[in-house]
Amino acid sequence: PQIMAGIVSDFRVINGQRGRLALFKLDDKSATIEASADENVINAHRDLLKDDEFVVLLGRLQLDHFSGGLRVKVMQGWDLASARAKFGRYLQVAVGDCAPDVQRLVREFPPKRQETPEGEVLVHGLRVRMGVRC
Repeated sequence: PQIMAGIVSDFRVINGQRGRLALFKLDDKSATIEASADENVINAHRDLLKDDEFVVLLGRLQLDHFSGGLRVKVMQGWDLASARAKFGRYLQVAVGDCAPDVQRLVREFPPKRQETPEGEVLVHGLRVRMGVRC
């Protein structure tokens, strides 16, 4: 599995032999790659897979027998905030002569709370490291 990011374009949904299939291109301004997502992925990420949306995708690279190039079979996807919470370790803040208003920053960017089907509440967020120079 590979993790890649880009902008979704040419999004369309077709009816295939095994159900609905989403076909789109993922463009990161260095290259464009064809991607496909099955019906389960489409339903799980309905609000994420749209034209002109930035996405971070986990998928399997395969040979595309139709075009001769590569194709990504999408297994999971995240928007920028979710990917930052999942893959980020910490936020580094350089502090100069005056300290930032930490309470205001925490109020403006609270951690993301998610409820699981079991009723458990998960908190997703980043730790903040401050580099102080005297």
